Amino acid sequence: MKISIRRNLPDNLEEFLNILKMLFERNVYDMKHMILYYNALYGALDRVTSTLDGSGCWKVSLIRIRQLVDMTFDKLVQTHFTFQKFEKYAGVVFGL
Repeated sequence: MKISIRRNLPDNLEEFLNILKMLFERNVYDMKHMILYYNALYGALDRVTSTLDGSGCWKVSLIRIRQLVDMTFDKLVQTHFTFQKFEKYAGVVFGL
């Protein structure tokens, strides 16, 4: 987001959420918020990925982070959400 707006992130939450909405509309899905309701899914991205993937062999690196996020998100949606349930999480950011 910081790169997209070419300035520092705002100090207040309201301005941050306005910029987030302007850039992404409702196309923001926070996996941390989505997994809150599933007891078997918890922890950091690599733990959630390992649980969903079953292989347990994921190592998070800066080079692979985008691929890991995309793969984990897709697997999370396929295995735990119907389209209707999935849509209710649009635009929600965990803890804000």
